[in-house]
Amino acid sequence: MLKRKAGTRFFSGALRMRRTEIINEVEAQYCRAIEQTPSDWWPHWKYGQLLEAFGKSNAASNQYRLVLNSIPHHYQAFAVLGLLSAKAGDLDAAVSYNLESVRIYPTFAEAHFNLGFAYHLKKNYDKAVEHYSRVVRLVPDRAEAHNNLGLVLFQQGKVEKAQKAYRNGLKFVPDNLDLHYNLGIVLQEQGQREEALTELHAALQIDPNSAKVRKILSAIKRADR
Repeated sequence: MLKRKAGTRFFSGALRMRRTEIINEVEAQYCRAIEQTPSDWWPHWKYGQLLEAFGKSNAASNQYRLVLNSIPHHYQAFAVLGLLSAKAGDLDAAVSYNLESVRIYPTFAEAHFNLGFAYHLKKNYDKAVEHYSRVVRLVPDRAEAHNNLGLVLFQQGKVEKAQKAYRNGLKFVPDNLDLHYNLGIVLQEQGQREEALTELHAALQIDPNSAKVRKILSAIKRADR
């Protein structure tokens, strides 16, 4: 047993080393490409994506800014910089970057979603609703946007509108657990117990092991005793 555990640790360690070697080699290839064609934006863009994927947000942001040096109207770079800024806690920069993205490309759903996210964190709920609403019109099957829209409306005390947002989302993404779950919460808040249970059981059918769904169902049952 000890030998097996030791072997497993060795194998896991070897895999990590191999993964690190691959990452370093890919990074080196991008750096060489950038050195050979410094004015080409594409290596900066791809290198930024690689760095972002490995959690190197600051280094990724630097690459995306270099993309903008070559292509000042690259709306995707603005949007990604906005998202990374939001994750870093710089919400003003997040809003600024994404506003520039939608100025260049008004129907870019990702930037509107990022704006909804940033304004939500800033507690500017009206603006968050505005941009999340834009996303669900542009991409009706984006469940996360419907969920976030409903959440903001609920936080504003607009329970009926929150319910409508979740129901609208379920028209396009009927098998989304969070939409059923959140709708169930709203219905329970409104005293519509049976409808709430219907939605929560629908969520449980999607994922029978969902801890949060089981927890709220148990709470409702305890309250009924």
